[in-house]
Amino acid sequence: MRRLIDKLKILVIDDDKNLCENIEKILSFEGYSVKTAFDGPGALKIIQSEKIHIVILDLIMPKMSGIDVFKKIRNIDPNIKIIILTGYPTIETAVTTLRGEASDYITKPFKNENLLKVVKAAVIKTGLFEDPLNRLDKQIGMNIKNYRMKKSLMLKDLAEQAGLSTSLISQLENGKNAASILTLYKIAQVLGLKITDLVEGL
Repeated sequence: MRRLIDKLKILVIDDDKNLCENIEKILSFEGYSVKTAFDGPGALKIIQSEKIHIVILDLIMPKMSGIDVFKKIRNIDPNIKIIILTGYPTIETAVTTLRGEASDYITKPFKNENLLKVVKAAVIKTGLFEDPLNRLDKQIGMNIKNYRMKKSLMLKDLAEQAGLSTSLISQLENGKNAASILTLYKIAQVLGLKITDLVEGL
């Protein structure tokens, strides 16, 4: 995933230049491509001229408020994930930003690990990168389905023979649930396979 992260662009918008540089340093170290803007108008120019995937936006800024910038970003590109950054959190502000579908909310000062956690969650929400665990579940599910169909077994047949519920098998095949080793063993036994056959392609 790290090799793919450099294709994802993050824009940090805050009138505090030192904070912008600090966030840029933290995220760049993790492999992200980061740009900074110190006011709303400057940020909007960047967003209009190039593809930005995630914005970290301060709410209290000169020239244009963070809320106004937030709304304009939504008009330019509704797919951008916006993380609200402020040292003045209020219930009213939170409600306003959430109604605008902000990805998350960080209060200054923050810990580096908290920033990285929120950014990682936003990265997954972009849909550009899939969580490795989700990808694992989907691959195992696809393998189960393919082997089941080769055996010409219906969902309920596999479920009954494995002593599992039909809904569980369905969830596994659709990558909506993670299978335990015991569950994989039972399925593999019915299909005449080894557990390693069900995790091939990972």
